[in-house]
Amino acid sequence: MTFRTLLLPVSAVFIASCSEEPSGFIQFDTPPAVAIVDPLEGAIYDEGDTIVFRGRVSDNAGVADLDLRWASSIDGELLANDSPDANGAVELATASLSTGTHVVTLYATDINANQGEARVTIEIEGVPESPSISIEHPLPGETGLEDAPFRFVVQAEDAQDEETDLIVELESDVDGFVCAMQPDFIGIAFCEETLSFGEHLLTFTVTDTDELQNSASAVYQVVALGDFDNDRDGWTPNQGDCDDNNNTVHPGATEICDNIDNDCNAATPVDANTICYDDDGDGFCEAPPCRNAASNQPDCNDAAPGIYPGANEIPDGVDNDCDGVADDGQTNFDDDGDGYCETPPCINASGTESDCDDGRFLVNPGQTEICGDGLDNNCNFTQNEQNALQCTNFYVDEDGDGYGVNGPRECWCEAGPDSWPYGATNTNDCYDNNIEANPGQTQYFNAHRGDGSFDYNCRGGSEIYPPWDTTIGCDSSWGGLSCSARGDGGYLNNVPSCGQTAPWADDCDSCTVILALCIGGNIAIGSDLIPCDTLCPTALSCTIDANGAQSRRMKCR
Repeated sequence: MTFRTLLLPVSAVFIASCSEEPSGFIQFDTPPAVAIVDPLEGAIYDEGDTIVFRGRVSDNAGVADLDLRWASSIDGELLANDSPDANGAVELATASLSTGTHVVTLYATDINANQGEARVTIEIEGVPESPSISIEHPLPGETGLEDAPFRFVVQAEDAQDEETDLIVELESDVDGFVCAMQPDFIGIAFCEETLSFGEHLLTFTVTDTDELQNSASAVYQVVALGDFDNDRDGWTPNQGDCDDNNNTVHPGATEICDNIDNDCNAATPVDANTICYDDDGDGFCEAPPCRNAASNQPDCNDAAPGIYPGANEIPDGVDNDCDGVADDGQTNFDDDGDGYCETPPCINASGTESDCDDGRFLVNPGQTEICGDGLDNNCNFTQNEQNALQCTNFYVDEDGDGYGVNGPRECWCEAGPDSWPYGATNTNDCYDNNIEANPGQTQYFNAHRGDGSFDYNCRGGSEIYPPWDTTIGCDSSWGGLSCSARGDGGYLNNVPSCGQTAPWADDCDSCTVILALCIGGNIAIGSDLIPCDTLCPTALSCTIDANGAQSRRMKCR
């Protein structure tokens, strides 16, 4: 049997990137190799120590293009500007790691995003801190009184220990050891001691349980009573403090409303130049009750004697009477806020015409006149002039009888001398040259009205006077008959004058009076209706009045 070896060509497909070495072998693009060589796993450092991290990287494509990154599991990414050298060595130095257990990772990423990484775990321990101390008393410049105890006070703190576990000692460069103090739970420690007369350099030292210490120093002086500033206002009795138990009292102090000589100056009145003192002598102060005045109203300017509540306001741009408004009530001030004042130019308004009543907002040159309100609304020195608001149309009434004629009209608040001849609100007058001639006339006249007509009541007629109709006049030719002059019908007594009335009888013997008012063709005599033509066939006149009734003057037989 014969064996044959069949050699077939070999081909391979790589999904990952690869490179062909000069030897003809195909090599895969592998992630960078990363190692941390320093510090060692589990290394322990104190907080604040400088730690140098060293690593080594390699890559089949070289290390020049690798992207390096350091990161802490506690502090996050660590800043590093180091690049690998030709041998792949990298380094990071830091002193800012927080206390705790850190897992520090070095990441290396090549240009094809392949990433390699290495980790190391280290411990950062906190370092005990020295306690702190600050001096509360004595403060700078604060002194002690000879032969009197002084309370020395400090504030002490420690990061590791409770404040009550601290010890504070006080020493003087003159008297030596003074006292030992133990702070309370908020760190306040004090002792009361009497030191010798003179100046001392005091040293306060605090010690914690780790024997760590801290100190603070202060200069302290023990003085005699006259040089002791008991109220700590910066002044002693020997320096002129007239009350060393009150820190508002000392030379140069500002007077306040306390009825005390605060500035220790007898030449200055007590409380002078304060809000409760009347400094300008006008009887008012800024905040009553006043020390030297009886007023109970506040002065708005206690440096000007002419300015106080109730003072006369003058046009000077100043609130003289303390009502909060300058120049109010003056002729150049718009008091009612309508934009006008009595004497322009106004200091608080733009109106250029004079306001005739600066106490009424609706009275000024810019208003429209209103009928019947008793005001000169537009300040033109006239009330109720033509075309005012709420005016009435008036027609010409030349004779003044209250009846006008159709024609021109004017709008006035009321009829009067200013509106003449426009004085009537109607157009019903039939003759406007005679005051007696108008629709309301009920009298009779023995002369025509002025134009030859006896139509005084404007009904359209000028008939001869009949005895039965008191609403129609007569003409100048009137000549009536009486019963005494005739046997048939006539006036019962004397013949009336033109414009007068008298009874009429159709038979003078029987003296039967017929008031002949013919209505609807009949005359009513008692309860009977007799046709007009039957009873009185002769009619001397006939008119129809405004109500449609027919009136006839008849001579009855």
